Amino acid sequence: AAAIVARMRVAMQLALAAEMLGIMEGASAKTLEYLGTRVQFGQPIGKFQALRHQSVDNYVQKETVRSLILEAAHAARSEHGPRLATAARVLAGEVGEYGITANCVAPATIGGALLAPLICNSRCACPAPNAGERSMS
Repeated sequence: AAAIVARMRVAMQLALAAEMLGIMEGASAKTLEYLGTRVQFGQPIGKFQALRHQSVDNYVQKETVRSLILEAAHAARSEHGPRLATAARVLAGEVGEYGITANCVAPATIGGALLAPLICNSRCACPAPNAGERSMS
């Protein structure tokens, strides 16, 4: 029974991390679209160096999360599986919080009511209850 519970915990951690990665993908797509369409000083804001650098940083962080999720999924049944799965969820939450809490995309997703407490903070106007708490481990 303990082995089944441990596998379920790993699966839950990976599912949460994967959903957060999907949220990041959606937020990134919206951001890139906005950078290409919003015009300031006669040119798209995506041409400004500071915003390009931030976009690249966000891309690298998102791909780091993706790599960790894949590594954790491959190692799910090994002795390192639980630690890698937890690390994937934590990193996905931290990167996701940094990247999207201003817009709080999470509640608009299927699992948003579950994820909002994990990735939103007190600056976020999430409709989910207790949005500032992080109780899952």
